[in-house]
Amino acid sequence: MTSGDRSESTLRNRQKLIADIKETSPDDESLNKALDGTHDRIEVMIDPDKAEELGTGNGGNFLEQFFNRSSREKQGD
Repeated sequence: MTSGDRSESTLRNRQKLIADIKETSPDDESLNKALDGTHDRIEVMIDPDKAEELGTGNGGNFLEQFFNRSSREKQGD
């Protein structure tokens, strides 16, 4: 989900697909949690000002944030 077409219409279509998947799997809590996070990250890609509101970090790449956090934690040891 981090490469390819990042136009707003493509990202909105991805959000619609996520909503459709959630609708067909309402009882799968783990799947729905992952889909919610992906939906929010897409929303931040569309509108970076929503990053703080949605709790997706500073609006940057999720994996980049993860690895940077891991590096900082190791330095603190």
